[in-house]
Formats: sequence, structure tokens, C-alpha cells
Amino acid sequence: MGKREEIAREQAHVDRAYERLDVLRERARDLGRAGVDAGTGSTFQALLDRDVFVYRSALRLAQLELGDEPLVFGRLDLTPEATEDADGTELDRLHIGRIGVPGEDLERLVVDWRAPAAAAFYQATPREPLGVVRRRSILCRADRVLDLEDDLLDEEGVADAGLELVGEGALLAAVTRARSDRMRDIVATIQAEQDRIIRAPSRGILVVQGGPGTGKTAVALHRAAYLLYAERERLERRGVLLVGPTRDLLRYIERVLPSLGEQSVRLRTLGALVDGVDAVRREPPARSRVLGDPRMVEVLGRAVELAAPALPQDERFAFDGQPFTFHRDQLGKVRRDTAGGSLPYNQRRDHARAALQRTLWRGWRKRHERSVEAGERRRYDGDELQRLHEAFSRHVADSAEFLDLLDAVWPRLEPEEVLTRFWGDRDLRRRAVAGHLEPHEAALLDGRDPTLPWSLEDVALLDELDALLGRAGRSDDDEDDVLPVDDGYAEVTTFADRDAVRIDTDEPDLFGHVVVDEAQDLSPMQWRTIARRGAGASFTIVGDLAQASGAWSPASWADALRPLGPRPRNEFELTVNYRTPREVMELAGRVLAVAAPELRTPRSVRDAGEWPAIVEATPGTLLDLAVERTRGLLADLEEGTVAVLAPSERLPQLTASLADDDVRVIDAQLAKGLEFDGVVLCDPAGLVEEAADGLRALYVALTRATQRLVVVHAGDAPAMLVDAPGRPASDGPAAEDR
Repeated sequence: MGKREEIAREQAHVDRAYERLDVLRERARDLGRAGVDAGTGSTFQALLDRDVFVYRSALRLAQLELGDEPLVFGRLDLTPEATEDADGTELDRLHIGRIGVPGEDLERLVVDWRAPAAAAFYQATPREPLGVVRRRSILCRADRVLDLEDDLLDEEGVADAGLELVGEGALLAAVTRARSDRMRDIVATIQAEQDRIIRAPSRGILVVQGGPGTGKTAVALHRAAYLLYAERERLERRGVLLVGPTRDLLRYIERVLPSLGEQSVRLRTLGALVDGVDAVRREPPARSRVLGDPRMVEVLGRAVELAAPALPQDERFAFDGQPFTFHRDQLGKVRRDTAGGSLPYNQRRDHARAALQRTLWRGWRKRHERSVEAGERRRYDGDELQRLHEAFSRHVADSAEFLDLLDAVWPRLEPEEVLTRFWGDRDLRRRAVAGHLEPHEAALLDGRDPTLPWSLEDVALLDELDALLGRAGRSDDDEDDVLPVDDGYAEVTTFADRDAVRIDTDEPDLFGHVVVDEAQDLSPMQWRTIARRGAGASFTIVGDLAQASGAWSPASWADALRPLGPRPRNEFELTVNYRTPREVMELAGRVLAVAAPELRTPRSVRDAGEWPAIVEATPGTLLDLAVERTRGLLADLEEGTVAVLAPSERLPQLTASLADDDVRVIDAQLAKGLEFDGVVLCDPAGLVEEAADGLRALYVALTRATQRLVVVHAGDAPAMLVDAPGRPASDGPAAEDR
């Protein structure tokens, strides 16, 4: 039975559960209607009965409410000794969901995820299966089953029960089908590696280093699910952030990660870490390298200083019938004085407000003293002056011209505004980078089109600017404080005291645990963005140093994770590749040996039975031949997934040619973390040329296939592909082009 049939079986159960849920909801409504009918009498007891019935009805309906969330998300298949219920009834499976749904005969159609019977869904591991033979994650959209993903926890139990496995579990089962001692040792190794990661202490940083096909993402996600269950009080309060490089990878994660029936897990791409932004564009490698450098912190700090507009000329004010002038040099002094200190830019606006009020009050006082000396006005006594000072403060606070002056001296700035000016104003940008970047690096920034949408690299800059600026807090226009003015006539609050009261606490979300997948490509600036969301958090970091093909290629995890600060770190390595065939890994290993000779591929335990096809075309037939080979794979693999990976410039034509085929066409640089049964890699030379680290990018692309790999090139493929020993001779150009 294939995956489609398994989905159909699960859909049938989900349909039964929803039908039963409708019945339970209707009964709850009947209870409320019965209460209204019972309360038609005029006695106190009748009215009390009515209220009790209506309350119980509303409570039950609230308990049965799902909103847009799916009811069912998992299933456990259990050994007989693990399925004996309290009443002696034996169950062979439990469906896990957001609420419990009993059948008409008290059959447990859906078990509430919080019930003790559901604990094994989060706690079972291959080493300690807790009576679970197969754990199945069920991806639904409302009442529709979209996909399944199985975990194999008891290989013999699965075989004895004749259970079908899909996804991860099916691949692991394929390893065990050969009943040799070697295969049993391999499975034991996989289970031991998985278990020690899943149950490792959550303190500090846990790094999962794993090559292609080792299942590092799935293992790390099950660890996150385990921690959410084992440390629920801590993580339910602060939540879990899961960061992936692409939307495609997040869709895969959503399929693998067992849901917890609530919203404690937040999935974000690197391009969506800042609220209101969802960037997908990448900068060219050289510019990306500059924008990811930690020196950009100083560059952005200087850009904030330069973002304020030029100061206005002398300004005139009047109070109590006396005009006075606010000179430009006084405005400049207020700006210079405000620029000092460690508070974020926008939180220093209150200092500028107080300084302007103080300068205005002193200016009015001097003008008043001159009027008194000239005999034009009488001198105020202390009480009068105090009352006048309070009236002055209220007058200034409500004055539109004062707020305009405050905006001129210390305007409120937003991250998007500053970064837009940074990219659009060459003079500001040149002044901001001076002393921080080399001339050739500044020239790379000058080459950027300022009209382009935000890039992945921009997201980290926006977040850094958010930290530099500080969030605004209350609007000036709604300000009901009257800030005291220190001139010797009024008692004042010190700046330090005001800081303690007025420091904004509207920080970005702070999570209890952070999972970062494909972490080897993150720049220091991107790590700073993640670190802000994980202050005090525990981390699970997943990646493969051999697949670091971006602008940043760290030599070690210690080097990569330096922006996270001095936290305890524990590193694990997954060494067994049970998903990528041996032949594919041997070909990819030849590329890695040139790209990073100090690194090694994980040992693969599966044979495909055939070497990857290396197909040569002429430049004019390259894309046509790639399409032809793709359709051939679709026919051969039937239910398998097929993808075409290619450089970005090849994507439009390939997408158009395969629009009617059930195939994914993906930018080869965005395929990291994804896997397909069959892969056609089109134009490997173009990929090598396009990527920041071309050979490592090629290594990544070659290792996306779990069954069949076809490489189509135009006679310009890297030598290690076409000259690989042990493989058949390369196919030549299509017959009609020879």
C-alpha cells in the first residue's frame, strides 16, 4: 500500500472524528436550549437551573472550539502490552489531537494531547520506544489530510504488524530489510545517535553536526518536541522559535515536527525574523559578505547619527506676552548633548525634549529679567515663578511649533526609514562606512540598486537598526508627563531616574528555546538577530560545515557561534547516512574532496543499484534534455517526488516547460535541507559560477536525491563529475545533435 492509500485511510478516520465532533457540539447546544426552557418558571431555583445549564453549554462549546486549527495531528501504533486500557480493552492505535473526541461507544477517536496516554507521542525514542511501534505525524489543513511522516521506533513490531511506513520511517525500514548483523549494527548506531541528541540536557547550546542524509533536521525537531513536553512550564511561557533558511524547508519541518496542539512553536525564515518583512532576495556573494560582517554594527550606528535632518535657523517663541529667540547654535548643543549616552536613539528623545524645554525656559527667564531691569515688568516672587514655570511646561508640551522643533532636533526614526536612506543617499552611505569598511567594500555597496525590495541580508540590518534606535513607546502627542526643567527654580528628576522609568520594554519576542536549521550559512549579523530573540534561551543548532556554500563558511562551530556569546556548548555528530544512496555520496564526495579536503562525507548504508546518470548535451539542447530526463524520472518513480535543480537564470524556462508536470523546479542554491526521490541537476557549471562557494553548492545539490540522480551538462561540467572512476561512460549529446 502506498502513501496515497495511507493518506486515504487517515482521512477516513479524520472524517469520523469531525462527524462525531459535530454531534458533540449539537448536544452542547441542546443542553443550552434545555436550560432556557427549564428557566421559564419564576422561581429562584428555575432561574438558577437555567443559568447552570447555559453556563455548562457555553463551557462545553468553548472546549470543542478549534478555530482554523486541525483536530488531528498524530497517531501512535502500540504493542499489545502497551495498549491495555483500564477497562481491559486492547487498543492497537491512538490518534492524537488538540481535544479529545470520544466515539458513541466510548471509543477514543481522538486522544487529547495533554492526556497521559498521549505522552509517548513526545517522549518515545528509538532507544526507549515506550511501547510505540510506529509514530505518525499527520499534516492537516483543517479537516483535510495533506501528508504523513512516520518514525520507526520498533522495526520488528512494524514487520510483525504489517504496518506501512511513509517518509522518514520508510527510509529507515529500507536499511533494516537486509537481516544481516551489519545492518542491525547500523540501525542500533542510528538509534543511539538519535536518542542521545533528543534527550540531551537543554542548558546552553546543543550543536547537531550531520552530513546529507543523516536525518539531523528530523532528530533536532523531535528533540524540540520532547523538550516542549518535558519542560512545558518553561517553554509554554516563552515559546520556541524555529528558524529555517527557506519556506520550502519550513514546509518540510511543519510536516515532520509533531504538533503540540497550541501556538508555542513559531516557524520563521531568515527573511521573516523582523515583523512586517518577508524577504527572499539574496545579495550577490561579495556584497553579502560585507553586509554580514559585524563591522556593519558601527556603520549602522553612524548612519543613525547622520539620518537626522539639518538644523533649522533661529526660531522665535513667545510666552506670557514676551517673545524670545532660540538660536541655531543652541539647537546644535541640544543635539550634541543628547547624542551622548548608551540609551537607544529613540529613547533619548525625552532627553532632547527636556533639554529644549530647559533652554526655552532659561531663554524666557533672561528675557524677563531684562524687562524687569528696564522697568517694563514687575519681578515675580518664588510662588508666582513656580506656577508660571508649570504653566510654561504645559504650554510647551501642547505647542505644535515646539513639537516641530523637537522633530527637527531629534526626530523619531524607524529602521526602514534609516536603511532606505542608507541605500538611497550615497553621500550618507559614504560618510557612514568611512573608517569602518575598505574602499573596495564601500564600492560593492554603491553598486546596489536602491529600488530593490529588501534582501535576506537587509533583514539583519533592519533588526540591528531596531536595536540601535529602540522602539518608540508612547507617542509624543499622547504625552501627559510634564518634564521638569532644571534651572534652579524647580526640583527636578535626574536623567538617570527618568531612564529607569521611561526605558521602553517593548522588545522583540524572547523565546525559551531556539532551533536553527541549516545554520552553517548564517552570517555574524544574522546570528546577532537570532541572539536577540534567544536571550537566556537554550539552543539547538543544526547544520553541516561541509555544506556551508554561502558568503560565510565557518571553519568550526565555535567560530560560527561566536555572536551568541559565551554559552555552554555541547556538540554531537551524526555519522550514518541512511537516506542518500552510496553511489550518489561517492560522486558528491569527489566534489567535497576538492572543495573542502579536510571534511568527510558520512558513511552511506544504502545502495541505489546504479550510478548517477551524467548526461552531456549541446548548449542549445541543455534545457530540452533536462526536461526529457525529468519526465523519464517521473515515469520511473511513479509516486516518488521529483525535482529539477538549476542556477537561477535557468529557472524561468524550465518552470514554463514543466508547468504541466508534477515536479518541483528549484533554485539549486535554495535546495539545502530538502530531499527528493529523484533529482535532475541541470547546468552544474552554472551553479558553480553563481554560488559564493560554487563547489560546496554543487556538493549540496548532488546530495538531494534519495533514489535517482541525473546530471545534465553542456560539456562544461567540473572534471570530478565526468571523470569519476567506477561509473559508466557519460552519455553524449542527444543523437540528433551529434
